[in-house]
Amino acid sequence: MLLAQHVLSCGTKSLIFLPIDRSEPGPSLTELFRMMTTASSCSHTEQAPILYWLSTLGVRYPKRQPTMRTWFIQIFVCFACWLVATPALAQPGEAPTSETPDAAGEPSGDPSTPVDEPARKSEYQRHLDNGVKLYRDGNYPAAIAEFQEAYKAEPKASPLINLALSYKKLFQYAKAIKVLEQALGKHAETMKPAHKQAAEREARELKALLAWVTVRLSPPTAQLFIDDERVAFEDALKPLALSPGGHKFRAQADGYKELEVSQTVTSGMNNPSVTLTLQPTTGELIVTAFHANAWIEVDGKMRNQGTWKGPLAPGVHAVRVLRDGDAYTIQVVVQEGGRYTVNQGDDGELESNATAPLEGSEKDPFGVVVPEILRGFYGLGSGALLTSIVKTESFVADERNRWGAAGGLHLGYRVANWAAFEGMGQFSDVRVEGTVKDVPTQYTLQTVRFAGMMRIMLPGHTMVRFVATVGAGLLIESLHWKERHLLTDGNGTIDPLYEDTNGIGPFAEIDLGVEVELSNVLIDLMVQNSVQSTKHFDHGEAELNAFDGNTHLVIGPAIRVGYGLW
Repeated sequence: MLLAQHVLSCGTKSLIFLPIDRSEPGPSLTELFRMMTTASSCSHTEQAPILYWLSTLGVRYPKRQPTMRTWFIQIFVCFACWLVATPALAQPGEAPTSETPDAAGEPSGDPSTPVDEPARKSEYQRHLDNGVKLYRDGNYPAAIAEFQEAYKAEPKASPLINLALSYKKLFQYAKAIKVLEQALGKHAETMKPAHKQAAEREARELKALLAWVTVRLSPPTAQLFIDDERVAFEDALKPLALSPGGHKFRAQADGYKELEVSQTVTSGMNNPSVTLTLQPTTGELIVTAFHANAWIEVDGKMRNQGTWKGPLAPGVHAVRVLRDGDAYTIQVVVQEGGRYTVNQGDDGELESNATAPLEGSEKDPFGVVVPEILRGFYGLGSGALLTSIVKTESFVADERNRWGAAGGLHLGYRVANWAAFEGMGQFSDVRVEGTVKDVPTQYTLQTVRFAGMMRIMLPGHTMVRFVATVGAGLLIESLHWKERHLLTDGNGTIDPLYEDTNGIGPFAEIDLGVEVELSNVLIDLMVQNSVQSTKHFDHGEAELNAFDGNTHLVIGPAIRVGYGLW
C-alpha cells in the first residue's frame, strides 16, 4: 500500500494525499514538527483532520516490526497534538477577532474583508469590527468603547470576551474578570464548551494576579474614588480587588476637606490597608432650651422647638431662644471640627462653651460677619369678603346687600427684617343691589387684579407683628346690570349707561393688619382697601358711565395663610 504524500492547507481545511511508492520512508522528525506548526496556526476546526493524520503517521510505514524509535515518535506526536488542540482565550500577542462565535455559535464575520456598502452592516457588526481594528492598533480604550457598544446592540458573549482581552492589555484585571464572569453568567448556554472552559480558566488565572486592599473611611459615609473612578458605597465596605501597581485613593464628603493618597499594591491579600480620615470644615452646635415649646433661632433662621443640633461654618453665629414674646440671645464662636453647646437656664439666660463677645455685633474679632438679617422667599394664599363703595347720583345702593368674595395669591421675597417685596394676583366677585330712578336693579363687578407691592413688618423678629402692604397695578374688570331693560332714559329708551361692559384700568391698594409667625408659618388678619378707577366703563363720545366717573373703593376683611423661607 502506498504511503500518502501530504499537502496541508489551513485556508481550505483540506488534506491531499498523492500516491507514491510504499517503500519510500515516512516523514522525518523535522517534517513532523513542520506539520505540527502548520496545524497550530489553523483554527481548531481546521486542526482536526491534520492532527488526526499526524497522530496516525506511525502506522502508515511499510509492514515491519515497530522499533523503539517508532513508538517514541507516535507517543510524542500524540502528546504534541493534544497540546496544540487545547483551546485558549487568547495566546500572547493574539488579537480578538470578530470571527469569535456569537451567542448562537455562528461566525460574526471577518473584519479584514472589504465591505462595499458599510451602511448595510448591522450596528453590532460595525462596532465589533471597529473594536478589533482598534485592538490590533493598540488603541485599547477606544476598542473597549466599541466592544461595549457592540454588546449594547446585541448582548452576546463575543463582545464580552473581547472586552476582557482589552482590559487585560491595560492591566485592569478586576474589570477583565468582571466581564468574563458576566459572559459566563449570562451567555454560558450559548458558548461552545471549549470557549466556556477557556474563559473560566482565564478568569482563574487573572484572579491569581489581583491585589486585595481594605480602605478605611472616616466618616464612613464619605464617597470613595480609586483612580478617579467612583466606588459604590456598599463595595467600599469590603476588600477591593485591584490590579497590582500604583493607585490613587480619594475620599470626599459634605462638610469635610477632600483627601487623596497614593499607594502601591501587590497581588494577594497581604497589602496594608488604606486609611482616609477626612478633616471637617464645619463645627457642630447643640442648643437646648429650658422649655420644650420655646423656638430656637440660629443666624436669624428658626430651626426647631426645644432642642436643635446641626453643623455650622467656622465663625461667629447668633443664637436666640424665643418664648411668649421673650427673646434671649448669645453669640458663639465655632471652629472646624469643634463640638459646642448652648444651654438655657431656668432664668432664661443662655450659656455656652463657645461664647463670643456681644460687643461689635457687625463683626467678630476675626472679621467674620454675623448674619442678623432675615432673608428668603415666602408665599401666602388669601381669602376676603369685599364690598363696593362708589358715590353716584343715579344709583342708590342698598347698604345691606353689597357684598362679595375674593381669593388670591401673594408671592414675595423678604429683603430685610422689616421689608419685603411681593407680587399679588386676585379675583373678586362683588354684587350690589339698589335702585336707579326708583327701579330696583343690581350690578355685578367681576375683577382680576395684578399688582406689585411693598410689605412692611414691624418689628421684624417677633412672632406677632404689625403688617402693611402698599402697591399699585392693573385690573381687568367686567360690569353686569340686572333688569337693565327697565333702566330707560326720559324718552323710554334703554339707557346706554347701563350696558354690560368691561375694561382695563389702574388701581392702588393698601392693606393693614396683624401677622403671627409660628415656625415660619405665617397667618395674617388684614383689612383690604382697593381704590380703583371707573373710567374704563365710559360710553360713547361723552365718556360717561353709570358711576359718573367717580373713584370706586373695594374694601373688606381678609385672611392670609402661608410660609416663609427665612
